[in-house]
Amino acid sequence: MSLSNQIHMRAPVITCFLVFYIHFTFAQEGKKDPARYLGEEQPGLSPKVFAPAVVSAQNRYEYGSTFSPDGKEFFYAVNVGNKPEILIVKFDNNAWTKPAKLISHEQYGYNDPFLSPDSKRLFFISDRPLGGKGPKKDIDIWYI
Repeated sequence: MSLSNQIHMRAPVITCFLVFYIHFTFAQEGKKDPARYLGEEQPGLSPKVFAPAVVSAQNRYEYGSTFSPDGKEFFYAVNVGNKPEILIVKFDNNAWTKPAKLISHEQYGYNDPFLSPDSKRLFFISDRPLGGKGPKKDIDIWYI
């Protein structure tokens, strides 16, 4: 079978998938589920402040965030006193917890958390020296 025929045979399958995906995406837009997206509306095409009652705070810069695969933990970085640290909120007892410090230090910064696909490691970047003590250094990738 020629490549041209293979492409033509796959086109209806790809088209059906795209139609389903677009329909499902727009059908879900605007719906709220307290266990997903911190009770916020599912992301759509318009930008909005994310979880102002839990994550986004006035006069604070939040960035570098990731959800656990089950959507029940949310890790993100904040800039506190010009020093980044990583916070976590969890969905527990049918509600989201208040943000808690996960990784913080009086001298070194930690930010841009990212979970491994199996959720066994939380990767992040830091200016902490490899020995754990001494002056700040360049940025390295770490994990816990």
